Amino acid sequence: MRLLTVILFLICSTGFAQLSKEKYMLEYKKGVQLFANSQFDEALVIFTPLTSRSYSYSITPYAFFYHGLCSKKINLHYQTRVVYRQLIERFPDWEKIDEVFLAYAESNFIERYFDEGFLALERIVDPNFKSNINGLQLKYIKDINSVELLKDLYYKHPSQQALAEKLVKSIQEKKYPSKDELRISDELTNRFKLLSKKDSKKLESVKSNSNHSNKSIDIGILLPFNLTKSSNINNLINVRYIYDMYYGMQMAVEKLASEKIYVNLLSFDVEKNENQYKNIEGNSEFKNLDMIIGPLYPNINKFTSEFVAKNNLVQVHPLSNNQNLTKTSDMVFLGQASFGSQALKALEFVEEKGFSKTVSIYFGKNNKDSLMALNYKDFALKKGYKVLDYTSFKGLNSIKKISNPGHIFISCESTLTNKILNSLNQKEINAPMISTMSSFENNLTSNEAIKNELFLINLEYIDKEKESVKKFISEYRAKMNTLPSYYSFYGHDLILFYSRMLKDTKSVFKLNLNIHDFSNDYLGLGFDYTNDKKDNQLVPLVKYSDGRFIEVFR
Repeated sequence: MRLLTVILFLICSTGFAQLSKEKYMLEYKKGVQLFANSQFDEALVIFTPLTSRSYSYSITPYAFFYHGLCSKKINLHYQTRVVYRQLIERFPDWEKIDEVFLAYAESNFIERYFDEGFLALERIVDPNFKSNINGLQLKYIKDINSVELLKDLYYKHPSQQALAEKLVKSIQEKKYPSKDELRISDELTNRFKLLSKKDSKKLESVKSNSNHSNKSIDIGILLPFNLTKSSNINNLINVRYIYDMYYGMQMAVEKLASEKIYVNLLSFDVEKNENQYKNIEGNSEFKNLDMIIGPLYPNINKFTSEFVAKNNLVQVHPLSNNQNLTKTSDMVFLGQASFGSQALKALEFVEEKGFSKTVSIYFGKNNKDSLMALNYKDFALKKGYKVLDYTSFKGLNSIKKISNPGHIFISCESTLTNKILNSLNQKEINAPMISTMSSFENNLTSNEAIKNELFLINLEYIDKEKESVKKFISEYRAKMNTLPSYYSFYGHDLILFYSRMLKDTKSVFKLNLNIHDFSNDYLGLGFDYTNDKKDNQLVPLVKYSDGRFIEVFR
């Protein structure tokens, strides 16, 4: 009978006759009764045709769910996983989808597909499932004895405390843990507060014997690691970039040690909760920092900026382009170029190309795009350009019928870009285009004529042909078992640069900034704050050519 079950599952279900809603319901109830009677093989024969793609009745997701439960009961776990994947893909908004994720995770854990299992758990959003998730993890993680596998899983799923606990326990139980393993154990112990104070002091002793804390640069990383939300993260992508950036920072610390620059990264999970931040500020380690990176949220930054100014710390806003953030202290900087610096650099490029001094500007509704467009307009006017059109795009009628400008500037969400391009085409407006990279993200038109006249401001440009970049990718992959993202490169460069600037103490930090040769060994753009600038002056423009982006101006 089980062989028949597998065959039925593999047969293309479109071969079954289509059932009316009433007959479908009768078959479904028959299958449920067989399941209740523990006749799982017979129930599968009923449920298999009910999961045909031709059915999308309101009861269909339940048929899938019971199909998976029957398969699990008779240990057909491969079949269980396939059915649940189909259910997730076809009915992602089903009211019981969190139950599916939980069951799908367990079927993966049973067959030791741990990575897929954790990904499923991270998609559960209902907080009522927290105890189920914890129980499932404890049940199956306890059988993982390989430190390497645990490290691999933790770096892929850094929000999972159960993984962190098991990894720390496995390292501490090793007779001869490596220095790197002790560092990982120390880091996770402090981050998740896993061990007793006695054990923590023991680890701290190991740490103090293995680094140069007396001469170290202490950098506080104030980013939303979301550690308090480990069991109900809706989508790992929401925080993945934070961890990518942090792991890049850690690799920079290792590189700096070879230069005899010793850096301690002290990570603090800072989200939007003001009380959470105030508790962190009372931490003794926090009071002894040399530099702060973050936070990302304005309501927290109002407290951080006061602390920075009072204690004469260096503060870097890693992902903001808002120049106003640097006005609270002369030691506050932007890790990227401000909107104004981006606009100025783009206009320098336009002047070099010799385009006529007229421009039309189109932008989207979000605040970042409108600020970028406003800066572009203001600096264009200061440089003597005539602005023919300055429009928040809402449709075809938003664009004036005008003669071709010297160039067009676009700043909008990528979903709006093609609508703007189509509208310009209908109004027969044609000119070279300057745009933000995000406007064309995943949306680069295949029209070669437009490609040839399209230039993008790309603050995230990485030259993958650069030898240092290739080496970093190889080392990162070996350590993290995944490829680095832009944020990995950026986090690495950020720590590398600012630590080098701080190595001679804060008293000469500003002097170092002004004489720095920014063509150093950075993976991405590098940093330029010469002439007392408060934001990074490096702004590359790129164009798409032969399947990749190439830098045409900086």
